[in-house]
Amino acid sequence: MATREAGQGGPAGAGADSRPSAGGIRAWGMWPAWLVLGAGLLLTLGVWRWAGEQALQAREAEFLTRAAAVREALQVRMAAYEQILKGASGLFAASERVSRDEWRDYHRSLQLGQNFPAILALAFARDFTQAELPALRRELEPELRRYGLGGFNLRPPGERPRYVANVYTEPFEGVHLKAIGFDMWQEPTRRETMQRALATRQPAITPKIVLSIDQESGPVAAFIMYMPAYDHGGRLVGYVLAPVRMMALVADLLTPVTRGIGFSIYDGSEPGENALFYRSRPPGGERPQFTRSEVVTLGGRQWTLDFASEPTLDAMGFSRTPHVILVAGGLFSVLLFWLVRGIATGHRRALALARTMTAELHEKQRFLTDLIEASSAAIFVKDRGGRLLMVNRKWEEVTGLARQGAVGKTSSELFAAPDAQTITEADREVLESGLARAKEIVLPSITGPRDFLSLRFPLKNDAGEVTGLCGMTTDITERKQHEAELQRLNRDLERRVAERTAELQTAVRELEAFSYSVSHDLRAPLRAINGFSQLLEHDYAAGLDETARGYLARVRAGSVKMGDLIDDLHELSRVTRQAMRFKPVDLSRLAAEIAAELEEMEPGRRVAWSIAPDVTATGDAGLIRSALANLLGNAWKYSANREGACIAFGTEVVGGETVCFVRDNGAGFDMQFAGKLFGAFQRLHRPDEFPGTGIGLAIVARIVTRHGGRVWGEGKPGEGATFRFTLHAEAARPEK
Repeated sequence: MATREAGQGGPAGAGADSRPSAGGIRAWGMWPAWLVLGAGLLLTLGVWRWAGEQALQAREAEFLTRAAAVREALQVRMAAYEQILKGASGLFAASERVSRDEWRDYHRSLQLGQNFPAILALAFARDFTQAELPALRRELEPELRRYGLGGFNLRPPGERPRYVANVYTEPFEGVHLKAIGFDMWQEPTRRETMQRALATRQPAITPKIVLSIDQESGPVAAFIMYMPAYDHGGRLVGYVLAPVRMMALVADLLTPVTRGIGFSIYDGSEPGENALFYRSRPPGGERPQFTRSEVVTLGGRQWTLDFASEPTLDAMGFSRTPHVILVAGGLFSVLLFWLVRGIATGHRRALALARTMTAELHEKQRFLTDLIEASSAAIFVKDRGGRLLMVNRKWEEVTGLARQGAVGKTSSELFAAPDAQTITEADREVLESGLARAKEIVLPSITGPRDFLSLRFPLKNDAGEVTGLCGMTTDITERKQHEAELQRLNRDLERRVAERTAELQTAVRELEAFSYSVSHDLRAPLRAINGFSQLLEHDYAAGLDETARGYLARVRAGSVKMGDLIDDLHELSRVTRQAMRFKPVDLSRLAAEIAAELEEMEPGRRVAWSIAPDVTATGDAGLIRSALANLLGNAWKYSANREGACIAFGTEVVGGETVCFVRDNGAGFDMQFAGKLFGAFQRLHRPDEFPGTGIGLAIVARIVTRHGGRVWGEGKPGEGATFRFTLHAEAARPEK
């Protein structure tokens, strides 16, 4: 190792003289980097300042554009209101008399509620004298009474030489009915506005007024627009008017374009709280960056519009560019700094990296060579012509050939013709397809023919062309022998399992036949015992004392109990042997039927039943009914001594699985004996407490098992018991 390092690196003195010192490289590399960093930061600050000024100008221009949009929208909306009043005035010029129905039709055609929601109503005020008042009343009062109004009553009352009072208003309902008969000529503000409209023959608006629409909304800022109306002869007949709510008018103006600015509207050219129509932002708060005040003339009256920018204007993309420039310029300057510094030191690092990579490459090559040589598989590499380029030690052991004499030769030059043809065909399949192939082949070896698993995969250049192949051949002779032995053992095991299964099936059939025979053949002796006991007790009662009669009663009771045991044994055998017919079963209906049968047998008992509806399953209806009858019968039996007995049937989710349950609040049982519940003739209570044979739960367990399910019980002495079961009929269905 020491000699190799000296050869690669050369003499130590020569290396020290030929390379510049690290300190010299650092000294040369730092000052250009700092110079570039300083110049970049200065340039960034200059561009940032210029971009900030441009962004400020852009925000101001956007502010002025949005303020102009608000002003123009207000002017357009007011012009639309004027056109509405001019159209209403035109009705009177085009007709000798405009009736209330014509006025209503005109109002409906405008669809003010949808198109102009700020207009509260559209009204007409007649201009008339004291002398014309009686005729006007005769004209109006029939229509007013038709709508439930008492008549045409002037407000304020009293005689005057001139009146301008409301006679039509739409909508003609609610609070608007109060406007009928109101003499607006007596109110100075409205009179001045009507005089101005009369002088110009154009719509005119009042100063700011406060209208009380209803008790819920309270007073609102508004104005009234008036327009004189003339008949077709040019004589003044009155004024058309429309009260307008300022808040609703402004809501009409608010669009996405108006976001980012706040504005206030004042009546007149001097802003003040008394003249304030509308303010979008409360007074005080953060000082706006831009403000603007304009005086516009609308409806013959001056309004002052005050505009102020809001912080959201900066969030709309106008102020981000300077910050982006500052951050990007700083990052770019730092990047240039590190780039220049990296260039200065890159040569030294590149040389060190090259030496490190060369050493690592040599180490990896040695590792790969050692790995190939130590492999238990015979590894070889061939070119596209089939000539060997490399083989490992295991290949030499398998073939008995030395690598010095094998490298550069083809299979036909190294092996016999049949073996060479097998190897050549396997090579050709990989070279032509370009895909890896695994194949079991038989090849000669120094110990004779052996089985091999040969894996070949193509070697490709950067263009994806196949230039050769690499192969790994593993001796699987012993594995093949083990597989053959395992197959022989499996066949022998299958034969033994079949024999044992046949023996077990024969034993089960014989046991079932025995059980069935016992349950039938014992009935005749039992009937004889019971019958002769009855005859003996009946015919010879006079000669029997009390003790003898007690013995006969015990004989008869024993025969009855044994009959019950035989019946249960027969039932247990039946549920085991019976062929199953699978179909949908309504468990709720079966439970209700069984409950009714139990109550019919003991009509004196009072039990609270709770049976869940629509519980269904798939299985054999008869067997499932037998299982439910045993479970519900047990609940009925063991709750007999309980006041307020309750029995429930339903479903619940246990461990992510839906299970059926039968629950009672009867005698219960100790969980330490739960393992005996489902055994035949197993009882947890004394016969004198609760009668029975101990077969019922065994029958339930066999039925549930035949349906591919499971059954278990939980209880506590004196607090009742719960039995849960599942039915997986599809799992238990026999194959057809």
